[in-house]
Amino acid sequence: ASGRVERLAQISGSAFDARRSGSLLLVATAVEPSSYHTDQGAALYASHDGADWTPVASFERDLAWLPLLRDRLGYPTLHLPSGESELPYVFVSARAVSELDGQLLMAPEHELIDVLPRARVV
Repeated sequence: ASGRVERLAQISGSAFDARRSGSLLLVATAVEPSSYHTDQGAALYASHDGADWTPVASFERDLAWLPLLRDRLGYPTLHLPSGESELPYVFVSARAVSELDGQLLMAPEHELIDVLPRARVV
């Protein structure tokens, strides 16, 4: 290992979770108060190779409840399950996102792969 840090992609918010699911690499973001990250939605990014990242899903923050329940809900966040999965699905849980708070979401992996650019040949 070289110890070198390499900039890979601009993402829309803080990333708390990164996982492999089948043939995909995934990163899930959150919405935190920031002058740098101004997007109001939590997003899921995917990559074939770890070099090229594409947003494959985005969910708006739940503005109606946020002021009243900030302590309970926290900031809008997408979470990925821990560990690796060989199932042909991607699982994501949502917190404080519009109409999906506390829900477990599932997407067929092939549908996410279809929106990604083809992996680069090195």
